[in-house]
Amino acid sequence: IHFVHQNCFATGRPFIFTPHHLQHEYFPEYFDKRTLMVRRELYKRHAQEAKAVACISSHCKKDVVRHLAVMPEKCPVIYNASPTLAYPQPSATYFMELRKKFDLPESFLYYPAKTYPHKNHEKLITAVKLLKERGEPVTVICSGPLTDHYASILEPHIRSEGVESEMRFLGWVTAEEVNALYDMAEALIFPSRFEGFGIPLVEAMSLGLRVICSKCSS
Repeated sequence: IHFVHQNCFATGRPFIFTPHHLQHEYFPEYFDKRTLMVRRELYKRHAQEAKAVACISSHCKKDVVRHLAVMPEKCPVIYNASPTLAYPQPSATYFMELRKKFDLPESFLYYPAKTYPHKNHEKLITAVKLLKERGEPVTVICSGPLTDHYASILEPHIRSEGVESEMRFLGWVTAEEVNALYDMAEALIFPSRFEGFGIPLVEAMSLGLRVICSKCSS
């Protein structure tokens, strides 16, 4: 059995385990006490019982060896591919309709990410404010489901920094809309504090889009 998600179950059959990241070892404050305990206990058990631990990046492999006490030779690195290649390809008419639907400006940066704290939207908002004060305004279009962190932290921060026009959150969008937003953007902006892999990076690269990203983790 190949468990392609890190939440797997006990089995008597040979299996491959894929722990996508060990973010909890870097930012335990982002997890409640029970989740932290479950991750540390179960991930280690699964990794040690598995026939192989498929790691999605070299950084992920280092973490698995270090924190889950697994031998390196048991942990092949197998990179993720870009799912956008399988998404519907938008037409010229679709681009015009999407620009109208979301009231998109001619030039913008794109950040597809669920609003978890480690995605670092808060610092991005501050950076956008600084650029605006320097007379070099940019618009950032963000997509992805909105969490409680958005309502409690990000939305008030956007208002206090006065960048309501520059920081736009669309919420969840379709696969076709994702492809279109990549195509229309000037660049991908990806300031995440932690990634096991960072799929938006290869999504953007596969479509020939510039990438501006942090240098954390993978």
